Parts: sequence; C-alpha cells; structure tokens
Amino acid sequence: IIHCLDLTNGLNNCSWSDLKYKNGNTPGQRYGHAMTFYNQNIFIFGGNNGKEITNDIWMINIDDVNPEWIKIDQKGDQPEPRMYHTFSTCLYGQAK
Repeated sequence: IIHCLDLTNGLNNCSWSDLKYKNGNTPGQRYGHAMTFYNQNIFIFGGNNGKEITNDIWMINIDDVNPEWIKIDQKGDQPEPRMYHTFSTCLYGQAK
C-alpha cells in the first residue's frame, strides 16, 4: 500500500488516501529504502526486504488509471546494496 498525503487544499485541510495499484510484481514490503518523485512517478531504491539489503529500483506512475510497479533494469556500474540512505532526482542532466 502506498499512503498519499493530498496537500491540494492546503496544510490545514490535507487528507490521506491509499493508492490502489495493479496486482503483479511489486517491490514488496521493505524498510530503510529511499524514495524520490519525478514527473508523476515514484521511484524506490534499495532498502531491506526482511531477508537482505537490496539495490533494486522500482517505479510507479501515480497518474495512471491503473498504476503498476515496474522494476527498472540497471546497466553498467551499480551502487552496492544499501539502506538508510538518500535518493535525489537531477532535473538537468547527469549529476557529477
């Protein structure tokens, strides 16, 4: 379940809702992961799934009528598995 905080009516009138998504592959329950938001997509990276520390990346588009989780295939060098870290979005090109 993804809990979303709706701030469109201001801080004094915000409300929580649950994002419903298509059944299928998901990142599963985890803790210590990092999350970022870009272009109506939520990205999750790493964390601990209860069995191991991971370095996988998952994405879900919250504007889709029937959103589904997509596992992102990583190419080239990858960060080591990690938890309790940060994850940022670079809007203008590659971070250096």
